[in-house]
Amino acid sequence: MCGRVDVEVDPTEQFLYVVNRDENDMTTFVIDPATGALKMIRLLKGTKVFAR
Repeated sequence: MCGRVDVEVDPTEQFLYVVNRDENDMTTFVIDPATGALKMIRLLKGTKVFAR
């Protein structure tokens, strides 16, 4: 992953979202509440739904 990247944690602190604007994709991770470890659960590619 490189280029313009935005990272956001949801208000419940259960999910982390990473948007790569150059590749036009978004990756969703679940956050383990005990360890803080991330597990990728979804990758959306080429959806063209992200504001620039």
